[in-house]
Amino acid sequence: MHEHHIAHLDISLRNFLTDHQRHYAHIDFELSRRFDGIARPLIFGYRGTEIPPECEGGESADPYKVDVWALGVLMLRACKLAGYHVPELMWVIKPMLNEAACDRPSIRSVLVAFDCILFMMQVAS
Repeated sequence: MHEHHIAHLDISLRNFLTDHQRHYAHIDFELSRRFDGIARPLIFGYRGTEIPPECEGGESADPYKVDVWALGVLMLRACKLAGYHVPELMWVIKPMLNEAACDRPSIRSVLVAFDCILFMMQVAS
């Protein structure tokens, strides 16, 4: 979505679906916004499920970094609910939850790190 200049802005367990064939999808695009032609988009008055630190005081925020924060929270909650602790995954999640939005990775970097973990696990097995 980010590659298409779209921020979901409400990534949470309630808006994430999976099936028995390991397909997944985000739903509920009510808060989503497209930012075509805007080099550094900002949002104000964020009201999604997971509130990152920069939005708690009503400050402007980078919508893509808001999504990264929310996805990190979703990943932590999913691991906790499933009863899994994957140390390698924590190396991906920790930077996503950086208090400073500018220090959070892009969603592309998160995907690359996640794919590396999957590859290493496949090689090890």
